Amino acid sequence: TVQGAILETKDGAKYGLKQEDNIWLKPEELAFSAVAFEDTGHKAQKEFKRFEDIQDKDIVKITYFLMDEDDVEIPVNLHVKKIAPAEYKVSGDEKVGYSPEGTKVNYQLSTGEDSYALSKVLSKKSEVKGEVNTDTAGVLVLPKEMTPGKYQLVFSNDKLSDVSFTVLVESGLKAEDFHFENNKLSLQDNADQLTVANYIASTSSATIGEQEFKGGAGRRFGKNIFNDDGSVNTEATYKKDDQEVKYFDGPGTYPVSIKADGYPDVKFEVVVQ
Repeated sequence: TVQGAILETKDGAKYGLKQEDNIWLKPEELAFSAVAFEDTGHKAQKEFKRFEDIQDKDIVKITYFLMDEDDVEIPVNLHVKKIAPAEYKVSGDEKVGYSPEGTKVNYQLSTGEDSYALSKVLSKKSEVKGEVNTDTAGVLVLPKEMTPGKYQLVFSNDKLSDVSFTVLVESGLKAEDFHFENNKLSLQDNADQLTVANYIASTSSATIGEQEFKGGAGRRFGKNIFNDDGSVNTEATYKKDDQEVKYFDGPGTYPVSIKADGYPDVKFEVVVQ
C-alpha cells in the first residue's frame, strides 16, 4: 500500500504527494496542479499552493513510501511545462454526426503567437484507435474507428500546458433501431455500418430496476452484461465492497435502461428463468 510519495526536481526541491489529493487507485498515476482548480469528478477542491513554483522544472526522482516495506526510488526525466496564459484556449464543434468515411470536427485555436498542434485524443469509454487527419487547418477528420461517443481533443505546445475541447460524436440512430428479443440486443443495418458491439462498448450509465451504475461501473456495464453477439449474460457479476455481485440475482424479470454517449437511450427487460 502506497502511503505517500515525494517528487524531487533537478534544483533539489521536494514536493510531497498525499493520498486522495495526488495519489489515487493506481500508484503509477500521480496528479498535481500548480494553479487552483476544482476536481469536478470527485467534487473536491485540491491543494495547489505547494506546487506553485514547480512550473518549468525537471522532475528527476519519485520516491514512494510503502506500508511495512522499504521506500522505492524511481529515477525519471519529466519536464513540467509552464501554465499557459488564462486566455489561451481551443474551441470547436460541440456535436458532430458520425461518418465511417471520416468525421469532420471544426476547431479554432486562440493561443497568440504560440504554436499548438493536436497531440492526442482521449475517451473514457475505451482506448482510442486510428489516426486523426490534421492536413486541413481548422479541421480534424476522425477515423472510422472513433465511433459515436465523447472525445477530448488535446492540443500541445513544447513549453506551455495543453488546451483542449470535447466533442460529442452522434450516431444519428433512433431507439427503434435497436431490438431486444430472447435476451439478445440487436441493431438493424444502418448506412454508417455501426454495430451492436460499437454500442456495447460505449455505455456511460445504466439502471437495473432501482440499481444505478454510474462512472466506471456505467462504462463497464455494457461489456460486463453482454456477450460479443449482443446476448445478455444472465450470470454476469460486478465487484461491490470486494465481493462479486450478480447483476441479475435469481429468476425474474429485470427492467434495464442504458445510456451511451452519442446513442439514444435503450430500454428492455431481461428475463431470468
